[in-house]
Amino acid sequence: MKNKALKISLVILVSLVLFVVLVLSLVKIGERAIFAPFFANSETEFKVPGIADGFIQQGFDYYEGDTTTDEDDRFLVSGYMKDDSSSRVYVLDKDGNALSFIKLRDKNGKRYTGHCGGIAHNGSYVYISNDNEKNEDGSIDVFSLNEILAGESYTTNMLGSIYVYLKPAFCYVNGGKLYTGNFHKDEHEQYKSPEDFIIGENNTAIMLSFDLITDETNFGVATEPSSAYSITSQVQGMCIADDKLVLSTSWGLSPSHLYIYDWEKSNKEFVYSAIFTNKEVYGDKAMSKPIPLYIINDEALQKNVTAPPMAEELVYIDGKVLVMNESASAKYIFGRFTSGNNVYGYIVND
Repeated sequence: MKNKALKISLVILVSLVLFVVLVLSLVKIGERAIFAPFFANSETEFKVPGIADGFIQQGFDYYEGDTTTDEDDRFLVSGYMKDDSSSRVYVLDKDGNALSFIKLRDKNGKRYTGHCGGIAHNGSYVYISNDNEKNEDGSIDVFSLNEILAGESYTTNMLGSIYVYLKPAFCYVNGGKLYTGNFHKDEHEQYKSPEDFIIGENNTAIMLSFDLITDETNFGVATEPSSAYSITSQVQGMCIADDKLVLSTSWGLSPSHLYIYDWEKSNKEFVYSAIFTNKEVYGDKAMSKPIPLYIINDEALQKNVTAPPMAEELVYIDGKVLVMNESASAKYIFGRFTSGNNVYGYIVND
């Protein structure tokens, strides 16, 4: 009788395992079918770091090493922790192997729990955008690049902040400029753009461009932006891929999108905007003069690529746009059973 019960239990267990395997296989097959154009033009690059640590991936950056000093290329991945412990930056080698991670601290050495939506570097600085509810003053936080790359300590203190006029969801450095912009979502008060950011139905957020300068009083960044760009909703990251601007958008379980624009065409026509000059709103931080405002819309759009959910920041390297997402993180997990474990490189010029 006992043997019969044991056999029945084993049959049930095996059946359940086979059922789970079948379901997961169907999910993967379904994902490949739904996002076939993305996968057909993409390559698997490496594993997303920190999946087993409670880390929620957000920012993504590429540091090109210096051959004269034997410095190797590195990837930087920023994010926050599910348990609200200190936010982190993971350092990866060029093959995507995790070398170290650094816990972030504020200027007083206390826990830094910023959202870490974006990460970029310039000179000796690392810029991290923090768009959580506590960051009401519109700033990007600054850390030491050398300390993060060295990996000799488990922590690094924030050096200070850069005021950027909006609640920054992402940041990116390219061509002597720091780009940053806000995330707009109609249905959520926390993510709604100010009214003067919204220009029509599809252009609902603002991206700013700041010149990078040698004066380090503001951590190598000009105090006022040189230009503004009107962009779409739900932008999580951006990169400039040679002659193209790529914006990634995502929200929850909805498909992500890579919007690929003609960058030269996007920078041709502008209007002067006094959007940040209102002293009643910005006080002493109000801009001294209007700046060019470029409208990024369908006229410059070359391709809209539908991608798996929860795409975050982007890196452009070797002809591919590398897409980091958070779907396999401890906050969501479902990505562990689909494509979320991996960074994919979308071949942008095919």
